[in-house]
Amino acid sequence: MTLDPILVEDQITAILGQLCVCKKSVRVAYAEVMYRAWSQAEGAVKTKLEYSGLQEIMRSCVHSALPSSCLSLRFFLSYFHSHKTARGVDSMLQVLYEPIIWRSMKVANPIVRSNASWLFIDAFPLMDSEKASQKEIDETLGKQFGILQDMLMDDPSVTVRGVLVHGVCQILSKYWELIPVKASRFLLGQLINKLAFDSSSSAIRVAVCTGINHLIDNHLSHSTLEGLLPAMENVLHDISEQVRIAFLQLLTTMKSLRSLDLFKVFPKDYPQQLIARLSLERGDGLKLLCGILVDSLCPSEASDSADRCVAMMIKKKDREACLKFFTSVYGYGLVTLKYMCKLIALLFRVLRRVKEDESDAFAKRRALCQILTAIWKSVAEDLATKEHKLLKKGLAQVITSDSINSLVSVCLEDSESLSVKLAFLQLCPYLPTNLTDKLTPML
Repeated sequence: MTLDPILVEDQITAILGQLCVCKKSVRVAYAEVMYRAWSQAEGAVKTKLEYSGLQEIMRSCVHSALPSSCLSLRFFLSYFHSHKTARGVDSMLQVLYEPIIWRSMKVANPIVRSNASWLFIDAFPLMDSEKASQKEIDETLGKQFGILQDMLMDDPSVTVRGVLVHGVCQILSKYWELIPVKASRFLLGQLINKLAFDSSSSAIRVAVCTGINHLIDNHLSHSTLEGLLPAMENVLHDISEQVRIAFLQLLTTMKSLRSLDLFKVFPKDYPQQLIARLSLERGDGLKLLCGILVDSLCPSEASDSADRCVAMMIKKKDREACLKFFTSVYGYGLVTLKYMCKLIALLFRVLRRVKEDESDAFAKRRALCQILTAIWKSVAEDLATKEHKLLKKGLAQVITSDSINSLVSVCLEDSESLSVKLAFLQLCPYLPTNLTDKLTPML
C-alpha cells in the first residue's frame, strides 16, 4: 500500500469495497497492510487512514444489517485490537471508537446495539493506557463496567443480552487480574443468580452456561465461582434441552478440575440428582451425564461397579436410571469391552448366589436378569467378532452348563414369580451358544 497522499484514499475505498466479500485469508492480508501503513504514516496520510479508513469500517460494522458482514468487519478490526500493546494503538482506538460505540449502544435499533456491544467487547478496554494515570484508568474501567452492568440486566433485546453475557465472561476471563474483585463478583452474581434463570429466553440461559464454561479456563476465577455456582444446581432440570446440555458441558469441564470439583462445589446429594436425571435424558444430554458419572458408577475395579449396579437395581427409583446408564456407557466409548465382560461375569455370579430364603429373592433375581440382559445386549455385536474371541471364551468359562442348570431350576421350574421367569427368558438369547443349545429342550 503506497503512502502517497493522493492515492491513499482510493486504496482505502478499494479495500472497503472488498472486506465483506473477500476470503478470510485476503481479509487478514488487508488488515496487515493497513496496520503497517498506519504504523509508518504521518500527518495527513495517517489521519486519512484513521478517519476515512478505520473509523468508516467501525461505523459500517455497527450499522451492518447482515450478521455475516458485521462478522467480516469485526474480523478485520480484530487485527488492530490484537496489537493494542503496540505504541499508539490504544489511544487511536479510543479516539476513533468514542463517537460511535457509546451512542450506538443506546439507540432504539437492537441490531445496532448488538453490533456495537460486540465491538466494545472486542476492543475492551477503551482507554489511553500510555498517557492516563492509574486514577483515570480506574475511573474509565468503572464507567465501562457500569455500562455493561446496566445493559446486561435492562436491555429489552434478548439478542443484546446474550451478546453481553458472552462478552462479560470473555472480559472477566481475559482481564481477571485487572478487574476489582467486587466488580467481578457482582457481574457473576447477576449471571448466576438471575440470568441463568431468565424465563424470557432459553438462549440467555445457554449463554450463561457457555460463558461460565469459558471463564473457568482462567484458574484465578475458581475461588470466586466456588461460592456462586451452587446457586445453579437446578439448571440441571431446566425445561430446555439446549440449556441442560450447556450446563452438563459446564459440569464436564468442572469434573476435570481439582480446584473446582463439581462434587465438592454442589450439595452432597447432587450425584443422586444426576443419577435420577439419567432416566429422563437422551442423545447428547445422556452422553454427557454418562461421562460425568462413569468414574462413580464404573470405578477401576469392576467388582465395585457390580456392587453399585446391584444396589441401584434393587431400588425401584434408581432402576430405570441404572438400566439406561449401563446400556449406554459402552456405546459412548466410556469403558472397554473387557471391563463390561468382567461386569457381566460378576453380576452372573451374584445372580447365582441369591438364596431362596432371602426376603427380596424374587426382586433381586428379576433385577439382575434385567441388567444382565441390558448390558449383554449393548456389547453383543462387538463380542461376536473374531477380534474379541478370547473375551467370549472367558465368559463361557464363567457361565458353565452347571450354572445355567441351577438358574433354570430356580428361575423357571421352581419360581412362583412370573416376572422372574420372563426376565430370565429375555436373558437366555445372550448366553453362550453352546449353552443355549442345551437349554432349548428345557424351555
